Amino acid sequence: MSELINFRTEYQQRPLAVQSRTPHFSWQYEKSFKGEQTSYRIRVATSEKLLYEGSEDMWDSGEVRSAASVGVQYGGRPLCSHSRYFVCCETTDGEGNRYRSQIASFETALYEKSDWKGQWVSVPVNFNGGTLLFRKAIALKDKKIARARAYICGLGYHEFFVNGRKMGNAVLNPGVTEYGERVFYCAYEMEDLAAGKNVIGVEVGYGWLGARKLLAQIYVEYEDGEVYEDHSGPGYGWWVGGSPTVDNSVYGGEVYDARIEDKYPKNWNTLAFEPTWANGWMYTIAAAAPNGELAAQEIEPIEVCARFPEVSRTDMGGGVYIVDVGKNIAGWLKISVRGERCASVTLKFGEQLTNEGYVNQLNLRSARCSDTYILKGDGVEEFAPRFTYHGFRYVQAEIAGKAELLSCVGEHVHTAAPLIGDFSCSDKTLNALHEIAVRTEQNNQHSILTDCPQRDERFGWLNDLGSRIYQTMYNVDMSRFIPKFIRDITHTQTAEGGIGDTAPYYTGGVPADPVCVIYPLLADYAYRYYGDRATAAAEYASIRKWVEYLLSRSQNYIMEYSYYGDWVTPFADVRADNLYVSSLYLLWHLKEMRRLAVIVGNAEDEAQYGDHAERCAAALHEKYFDEKTFDYCGGTQTENALALSLGIVPEAFRSRVAENIYRDAVGRGHHCTSGNIGYRHVFYVLAEYGYADEVVNILKNPAYPGWGYMMENDATSVWERWEAEMQNEMHSFNHPMFGSYDAFLYRYLGGIDVAEDAFACDKIRIAPVFTRLVDHVSASMKTVRGEIVSKWKRENGRISVHIEVPPQTSAEICLGKNIYRVGGGSYDYAV
Repeated sequence: MSELINFRTEYQQRPLAVQSRTPHFSWQYEKSFKGEQTSYRIRVATSEKLLYEGSEDMWDSGEVRSAASVGVQYGGRPLCSHSRYFVCCETTDGEGNRYRSQIASFETALYEKSDWKGQWVSVPVNFNGGTLLFRKAIALKDKKIARARAYICGLGYHEFFVNGRKMGNAVLNPGVTEYGERVFYCAYEMEDLAAGKNVIGVEVGYGWLGARKLLAQIYVEYEDGEVYEDHSGPGYGWWVGGSPTVDNSVYGGEVYDARIEDKYPKNWNTLAFEPTWANGWMYTIAAAAPNGELAAQEIEPIEVCARFPEVSRTDMGGGVYIVDVGKNIAGWLKISVRGERCASVTLKFGEQLTNEGYVNQLNLRSARCSDTYILKGDGVEEFAPRFTYHGFRYVQAEIAGKAELLSCVGEHVHTAAPLIGDFSCSDKTLNALHEIAVRTEQNNQHSILTDCPQRDERFGWLNDLGSRIYQTMYNVDMSRFIPKFIRDITHTQTAEGGIGDTAPYYTGGVPADPVCVIYPLLADYAYRYYGDRATAAAEYASIRKWVEYLLSRSQNYIMEYSYYGDWVTPFADVRADNLYVSSLYLLWHLKEMRRLAVIVGNAEDEAQYGDHAERCAAALHEKYFDEKTFDYCGGTQTENALALSLGIVPEAFRSRVAENIYRDAVGRGHHCTSGNIGYRHVFYVLAEYGYADEVVNILKNPAYPGWGYMMENDATSVWERWEAEMQNEMHSFNHPMFGSYDAFLYRYLGGIDVAEDAFACDKIRIAPVFTRLVDHVSASMKTVRGEIVSKWKRENGRISVHIEVPPQTSAEICLGKNIYRVGGGSYDYAV
């Protein structure tokens, strides 16, 4: 019997806290699988033994005649809170061959409010300005432990310890949410427990909540079925103290005073340390609970995902050194230092240097963005902050007193969602542009999709995301991220249907700019890429309410308001009309609403929004088209591209409108004139109408303004603005809104496209554009069904093409005029 691979529950392997009471399962086949699945059978039990015996006590789906291998929903007995279940899957193909998964497990969340027995705890507000150390000793029996779990909500950020060892690799936990609506707790597997006394510890910093409080629940299950349970609350044996981290904030940074480790030593969370009133510890006091409902955190945690050792260090004199880690990253600097007691090292972070060679912090605005370590004077000491993060390439290390900086390493910190895409080609500039797009995307995934990681912002700006999401879907597995972030958007919604410009809502307007089409797009993509129907169903009513709100702010489908439009255009004399842009995005919303109606099976809405979309397109064409010039509105690249991309141009005029875009780009010296909204449409439209070479010219163009200019000026991440020098406070050099050129590389040079009506990438199209400016391309993308690969190479006047299609997938391969329709497998062609 062959093996199924990558069996997952709710897109996770061995999850510890599944929030759904009816979770979904998925699995994959090896690349060698050439057939079609004809049936599946899923069995779920409370023990592995029951599965082995064929005595599953929770669910036996029976043999289901179906090709489904993604999004198969649990249909057994009701699942219980805080429980572990075991699951396996068997399938057959058309030839009667059988396949089986390894036995997997999943654990459920705390479903009910009543499951939480403890109370929120903290300290008096004037106790301490740094992080808080919570600890408790628990006594366990001398019996074998079957399962030990901790459910911890330490706000704003926390880290969890057992007997002195940190559990897991997460940092900056839990993820930021709309705290008035939802608060995440984290499930931990407790290791290193022993018979007798054990110490559990939680360190808590301010994070985004701006408060420090703890809710904790501990379960230890012995093999004989007995359960030890413990929870937080005043008078329950929890002690709390200050810490050597005497100051911490997201924007400000950290101050760590190693001199007070005598009072709050590094072994504070072990039996070797005894907290007392005399040494500065106290009992916890009751704290007010956040308003939001508790929910299990199911997105990937934020982690240290890569390390960048310093590439240079410049002595500026007077104890000041400039450290360059080589790349513009989000995270922090880990240092090792040696020196006398009371000496200090202050680290100031920035993305560029001044003309004098010091770190330039102009674009940080009010954010201090510095960390300070005060030495205790005991040999080699190491420091890295844990309750803040910075966006930087350069660090100004200022040493006060007698100390020596031994080493510096930039630690790259972001949500640990797996990378799924890869792109390379024969052109070095395009390869470098791909690299910085990926890095910038990762730099701006911190449990929300942020705009930048360095200044006093770092918000989930929705207007950027309608362009940005295209490269995101090629590069990063968003299966767990999308449901979380789209719910953040829903939580910003007003009674009238408006949503916030940012999610969670921190700034911007309410209602949001009409360009915020990311709201329905995310639900569509959850289904299209990952087979997630539940997200579309859960958010459908709220998305519909937003679309109806936009309709209410329009007259004959022309929008009445706009804020940002095509933001940050590169030429002062070119700007798309804001209301035109808003109106085209109304059309896009209507089309997406029809698509979501199809997904959730609402035939009435499908017809209604399909009709709205047709009438909207006709109204926009009638109002804005100039039959003499074949332009829309003012004839900018953005305005014409939106008209083509969103489908308001009659067939007879399409090639002329596309030609206008091309001629304008060439006339501008191979430059795109669009801002953050329009450029993605311009690139796609040019490629669709035979001008892919011009997109490559635009991307490689080393002259200001553009992406090639970024590369000419040593960019290691994508910029917010077009100037190479930091000219004002609104000039981030780590901004993903202009990074979706990377989607052009995948979709057109690599040719990889997921069909609009796909379910979990079951329908794909591979149509590489053999631009004369590139000699070879290699592109790949891992999907929930397996990996798509598209490679081509030009040699001796011929082009060789290699395509790999995952099992359970149908593909249309377009090579020039030749079209091949294939299933899963490996294919080679000559063109």
